[in-house]
Amino acid sequence: MTVSEIQRPGLSGLNLHAWLTIDSGEIIEPTLMTSIATVSPDKYHHFLGSVGWGQPTDILSDHKYFPMAVGAEFAECLHSKSQVGLLASTPQELHSVSRAMIFER
Repeated sequence: MTVSEIQRPGLSGLNLHAWLTIDSGEIIEPTLMTSIATVSPDKYHHFLGSVGWGQPTDILSDHKYFPMAVGAEFAECLHSKSQVGLLASTPQELHSVSRAMIFER
């Protein structure tokens, strides 16, 4: 990921999809619901800005999760090659971004 990719004219967001699977097997899904709402607003507008959380079948019963990148080593490698800071190095860096914005269309 580079700064020029993020600043590309006409870009309305980043083409990323990620989820977190916690030890209990539950999924924290911060992006898929808004993506679905954006693609099919007539049917799924109520998903806009939503975060899915729970067992995978409780979020979207017909959706399958297939991890393609797993573990801290992958995240650290991605961070080392990115011009954009993706991981915090200190506890103070966890608070360096004071807000997140979700725009409704």
